[in-house]
Amino acid sequence: MPTYEYICKKCVQKFEITMSLSEKEKGKNPDCPYCGSEEVIQVLGNFAILSGQTNKRSTSPVVCGPSCGPNGCG
Repeated sequence: MPTYEYICKKCVQKFEITMSLSEKEKGKNPDCPYCGSEEVIQVLGNFAILSGQTNKRSTSPVVCGPSCGPNGCG
């Protein structure tokens, strides 16, 4: 099952939730496990690349645009 990464708008804690694709497609959103708030947003995290029997994490830098560096904008 996929793992989704969220951040709470209220307490600003980041957390991960594992849920099936069908749950996600039905619009299931978790409550924050730290403060119970329903105000959470999904963030993009690292993703796994499966190659045969090896599970590797992506190490590609995220670049937003021509003026951004390998650590993003700012």
